[in-house]
Amino acid sequence: MRKRHDICRAVYEVGKIIKYLRLHSDDTIIIVEGRRDRDALGEIGFGYEPILVYNHTNFEDNVMKYRERGYKLVLILVDFDREGVKIHRKLRNLLSGYGFTELSGFRDVLSRYTVFFGYSVESFFRNYNIFRRVCMERGLIS
Repeated sequence: MRKRHDICRAVYEVGKIIKYLRLHSDDTIIIVEGRRDRDALGEIGFGYEPILVYNHTNFEDNVMKYRERGYKLVLILVDFDREGVKIHRKLRNLLSGYGFTELSGFRDVLSRYTVFFGYSVESFFRNYNIFRRVCMERGLIS
């Protein structure tokens, strides 16, 4: 019983971040490692803009296009494993050089819930979506 409420609390907290990102989609870009991560975000209602795929060939050009269009904030959503930490550090340094401010607090909050949803971004948001439906069906969140 306690675990179900913990999972629903995690769903609620992650949901608040998702709502914030939707409200600020006109000045915030989201960086993911690969297309499957982007697709997993699409399953929870994010379109492909403003999501950039890090492994894409024109990554830096695309970053500059968003910067020129007035985007100032970035959420770096790479996996929560050791390799992801390295990639995160590299991207944080690169993007700060372009004048972006990282929403690092969001990544910190999301990393607390990897125990429920998984360490890869793809599994995290796919599992989040499953648990969100279950919690809603049981009336534990709205």
